[in-house]
Amino acid sequence: MMDGRGAVLIEQASTGRVGILPNILPEKPAAPGDPPCGPRPNPSSPNTYDRQATSNCVLGAGGTKIQLIGPGAYGARATITNGMVYRPNAGTIEVTADHWVDESGSFSTDNDRADGTPSDFAMRLGWLGTQPPKHLNWLPSTFSVSVNTGTGLPTDLAEGDAVAGITLTNDGEDALPGIPGEGRALLTIAPDSLYCSATANHTAVVNINAIPKPDFPVMPPIATGAAAGLGTSDAMSTFAAVEQIKVVCPPASSSANQGQELAPDNPFPVD
Repeated sequence: MMDGRGAVLIEQASTGRVGILPNILPEKPAAPGDPPCGPRPNPSSPNTYDRQATSNCVLGAGGTKIQLIGPGAYGARATITNGMVYRPNAGTIEVTADHWVDESGSFSTDNDRADGTPSDFAMRLGWLGTQPPKHLNWLPSTFSVSVNTGTGLPTDLAEGDAVAGITLTNDGEDALPGIPGEGRALLTIAPDSLYCSATANHTAVVNINAIPKPDFPVMPPIATGAAAGLGTSDAMSTFAAVEQIKVVCPPASSSANQGQELAPDNPFPVD
């Protein structure tokens, strides 16, 4: 027998006859490797993370990601999955950004217990998939925001400034009302007749960049710039993750909730 591409050549030694046997069965799957480093739940209480894997596990490369949350269906708030929201016809809508590890393998080195081990909260900090209170789990980062207005270079947004009807209300440096902990940015989007009116239909693109606090107690260290795959320019060197959101005009006649995310599987959302 002799292996080939997708088949085996078989030759009968006594007669010289040959045949081809196709490989119709999949190869045996490889044995699973080591799990990623990071928090582990208590077997007797799955909602409690009281340990973490720091050895015999796979470390990531320090990668992180930004999660955007904005208006969803029926007045609820939801994760923005396609990077687009409607500009409101009246009033304002809010979009928040928070910063998470990418869960490819990282653990906390914050030893704040008396016995020198991390607290439950520290062990799961930055892990998006953990149990409540996961609204506290994001990384304590700040955000740099700019807006592409369609002409020239993007316009940087300082906290409190408005460009194209978009205001950086909080850059993550301070806690938001009703939400303890820093590190979550808040964007407020208002109507703007220069972008959306009877004679205008323009999209504003918002660039959101996460800047981690230095010496944050996580292993491996949070990657920025080129190490995070963001290029080698000096402008990107302090950013750990970037995200964009397109603020588009609402349809001229639609029963959609104004400000609702444009659902990827339904380009014409309705109530």
